[in-house]
Amino acid sequence: MSIYMVTIMTGLITWINTGMDEGFYSRWWRSIYIAWPIAFLLIRVGAPRLQLIAEKLVK
Repeated sequence: MSIYMVTIMTGLITWINTGMDEGFYSRWWRSIYIAWPIAFLLIRVGAPRLQLIAEKLVK
């Protein structure tokens, strides 16, 4: 889930902010490299808590 989200989000944001030129793919890879560990940890830590909140809201 984290790599899917990070790949799409960093690609879109990199494209919007800097455009599609010869350095796009290196900038995109750098963004993925930085963002993926952060997203992975946030999902691992936050997902169980968010699931509990969602269950309480649904009840």
